[in-house]
Amino acid sequence: RCARTCPGVCIRMVPRSFYEAVLPAYDTPEIEQAPLERFFLQLRDFSEKLRANVPRLGLLPPRRLAQLAVQPPSAERLDDTARTLVDAGAITHKADESGQLTILGRLAIALPLDLRLCRLVLFGALFGCASDAVVMAAALSGQDPFTLPGVSLQDHAAYV
Repeated sequence: RCARTCPGVCIRMVPRSFYEAVLPAYDTPEIEQAPLERFFLQLRDFSEKLRANVPRLGLLPPRRLAQLAVQPPSAERLDDTARTLVDAGAITHKADESGQLTILGRLAIALPLDLRLCRLVLFGALFGCASDAVVMAAALSGQDPFTLPGVSLQDHAAYV
């Protein structure tokens, strides 16, 4: 689905009855589906940069910046995310005002990996085997090559 801003033709690859009965009128916003760890870390980094470069704005913690989004995440999800980041070692404290990014947090912002794989890369660098850790993280970040999404064994039998 995509947003249209002018009249046009819509060609659906599903029957009208399925479209009207099963599909919701609007998709769930991406901010509600995706994990918030990376988003929270980016907000924390942006908050630090704002404080350094535009001091007249004052303190804008990540939670306040997140509330400025069009469809902000719930406070419970932000609390869970902050707790997860503290437990993983990506920020120092759960409180917005005092929590600072650690080396793991900065690495998680820079790499397109989830937090546990960034931790693997960091420990690999600390133990002197960074290249092996990067290869393992790359292999673990992809989908399992032996699974086919949405294809059952019955469907597969028709192709054999």
